[in-house]
Amino acid sequence: MTFEEFSERELLLSGRIASRQLTRNAPIRDLEDVEFRAFSQWEEDGIIDWLVDHVSITRHSFIEFGVGNFEESNCRFLLQNRNWKGLVFDSSVANIERLRNSVLFGSTTLPLVRRS
Repeated sequence: MTFEEFSERELLLSGRIASRQLTRNAPIRDLEDVEFRAFSQWEEDGIIDWLVDHVSITRHSFIEFGVGNFEESNCRFLLQNRNWKGLVFDSSVANIERLRNSVLFGSTTLPLVRRS
């Protein structure tokens, strides 16, 4: 196992542990009560995970724009933890190629699109 693969697994596991510790049915004061970060930049993973549990969603899919290298992303935890499908866009050919060659892309069916 490479260091990159190990790091990916560690981040996902940490996110799954944090997700299970959320108070699913208890009322919250505000969204700050459910924040955690696995792959997001500002702890949106927890907020999105909590919302998905509390909002009726029939299509488990997402679209994310400006993903860069997808290391920090608001939808990546949905992809890896909940097996959602998605479409990601970025204007950089280098970012899309790097993602296409990453461990993550090899383990999912994530379509990648470069748009200028």
